[in-house]
Amino acid sequence: RILGALDNPHVDCIGHLTGRRLLKRPGADLDIERVVERAAETGTALEINSQPDRLDMRDTHARLAGEAGVRIPVNTDAHSVGALGHAELGVAQARRAWLSKEQILNTRTWAQISKLRHDCRQVSLRCCRLAGVGMRAWASTARAAVRLSDAVFCTLASIASAMRNASV
Repeated sequence: RILGALDNPHVDCIGHLTGRRLLKRPGADLDIERVVERAAETGTALEINSQPDRLDMRDTHARLAGEAGVRIPVNTDAHSVGALGHAELGVAQARRAWLSKEQILNTRTWAQISKLRHDCRQVSLRCCRLAGVGMRAWASTARAAVRLSDAVFCTLASIASAMRNASV
């Protein structure tokens, strides 16, 4: 499913890559090397989810993706204002992966991200949540997700600031 999503020209970012929930369920057994290779080929970003019960991608997977040239957004996946504070956990995950601010997608300005998305796919940045969500279900909610994308990137300003100032 993930390789199929990476080949889809309407998918720019894969979130919840393995679907793991710490202390609740292990992540899916993926061929990470193959996923990272395909993400690099297609220009698809792979997300670091900052939720404390996820921290998905693992630091080792994030390092592999960063070394392959895959862009990596750090996302709070906030469902409430308080959860925006989890950004530091995602930044810490990126640091454990030895990622530089140049490898983190959302350390750029919106103008730079917009240019990248036009260069790579010419579609808006969206994360396709594949863990337990079929492509049809995802597609039916994509329109609502697109409306939220500008708000999401505004909330990520704190992540961008933290990574810009980090001495990685």
